[in-house]
Amino acid sequence: MHNLLCTGRRAAFAVVGFGLLALLSGCGDSAAPTDACLVSPRSPTVLAPAERRAPRTSSSPAGNAIVAWESVTGGPLEAVVRDAGGNWDDVAPISEPAAAAPSVAIDDRGRAVAVWDGRNDDGDRTVVLAQRDARGRWAPPRVIATETGSAELRPRVVVFPNGAGAIVWRTDLDGELMIARGTAGGRWGSGLRLPTGGGVQAAEVAIVRSEPVIVWLQSAGSRRVVRSRAALTNDGWSPPVALSSPAGRASEIALARGRGGTLVATWREDVADRGQRVWAAARSLDGRWTPSPISALADRPRGLPRPPGPQTIGPRPAVGFDGRAVVVWAQRADGRDRALLRVRTDGRWQPARALSNSDQSGWPNASVSSDERVTVVWEDLDGSRLTLRATDAAAGCRRLTAIGDEVASPEVTALADGQSLVVWNGSNFGSIEATVVP
Repeated sequence: MHNLLCTGRRAAFAVVGFGLLALLSGCGDSAAPTDACLVSPRSPTVLAPAERRAPRTSSSPAGNAIVAWESVTGGPLEAVVRDAGGNWDDVAPISEPAAAAPSVAIDDRGRAVAVWDGRNDDGDRTVVLAQRDARGRWAPPRVIATETGSAELRPRVVVFPNGAGAIVWRTDLDGELMIARGTAGGRWGSGLRLPTGGGVQAAEVAIVRSEPVIVWLQSAGSRRVVRSRAALTNDGWSPPVALSSPAGRASEIALARGRGGTLVATWREDVADRGQRVWAAARSLDGRWTPSPISALADRPRGLPRPPGPQTIGPRPAVGFDGRAVVVWAQRADGRDRALLRVRTDGRWQPARALSNSDQSGWPNASVSSDERVTVVWEDLDGSRLTLRATDAAAGCRRLTAIGDEVASPEVTALADGQSLVVWNGSNFGSIEATVVP
């Protein structure tokens, strides 16, 4: 039986790649020892050398990818594009100073969109958009919406392979849901308000059959509920659908789309004073959502210790072409944070598997390529030594960074031909680095 995991006493940032079928057949009885990992012949690509943080990445079916990140010192957002042939463009500043939290997307021609939460001279919140054309030129950023107040608008963007897209955000004062749609030619309309009753805290968007589907987190008193709406072909919208319990306390939503059109949304749900449980809801091509509990009831993970304090993220989904999916998350048990994974195939969720056996793990992310190859990334911490690892059934375990490198916030996105791009923050909010996992 192939051993597909490689975690050890010193490992702190890991990447594991394997096919869904290999995953379902089992990947070994125990984690491989640290010394079993060979040094990868590939050196990471340094995209930005210092004083950067929080990388975000996205890719297109053709294999184009974009990475954007923040400045630690109040500088502008920066972005760089990797084409399907593996060539990196020059890093470009794309925003005003002190911008943060970009959301990015790219199409098959290399045209890219970035949106972020900004402020105008009056101190109001703004949704700001920057676009890159197929020749690699970034247009000056422009404001597409202004909201009076100080709460984060949290815009998210998605584009179809032909360049059509959608941006969603929350209004500031009443917490309503807004959406702006873009054409394949790169023209973006004004925002449309979608009445929800208020209290929207965050939203995610995907495109299915050229129409946007929105999933959002909404508060009502002490309750927090996950809901969804889909655009209809006649320019209308479907009624809101509740994905989570109306009496629950959901948080940390995420949304992934497979290239065949299947969606998977994930979230955590607090259960009184007894802990939290991870949920996932799969949406079939006929528009029906099927929610399922993914994890056992457990303590919320504390997060990996780093300045300015412990950090963690919620569960993350990834979906293959034919609807098979994977969800990864961090869960606390026996005094340790562990990274876990669950696979959905033929409409059923398979038993959960632990990805790590170190003292503390977290920040898991996943991607599924067009040939159903799964890549999962996560951080492991033991003492203060960090390293990035990769392993699969064909190549075995490989160490991608030197032991002792300070790595954080891994992101992963699928490329063409079964590869995935992994990006991370190195040297304690210093460099932005990337590598391709074949």
